[in-house]
Amino acid sequence: GAGLPTRGRDELAELTASTNTMCVSLRSLVGEVGGSAREVASAATQIAASSEEVATGMGEQSAQVTQI
Repeated sequence: GAGLPTRGRDELAELTASTNTMCVSLRSLVGEVGGSAREVASAATQIAASSEEVATGMGEQSAQVTQI
């Protein structure tokens, strides 16, 4: 959203401008963290799928060895 209105050049105006800048930076940071969290979740899903495939393959190999 829009930041706080900044009027004048006194200390309060400077503080308001700095607060607005900080809010913009925090919004950006939260967006980046959200994006990273989605990437980690996607990677975790891929790792889980790979682990499942490996477990299935190991089960099949174990069954074949047992038959021998």
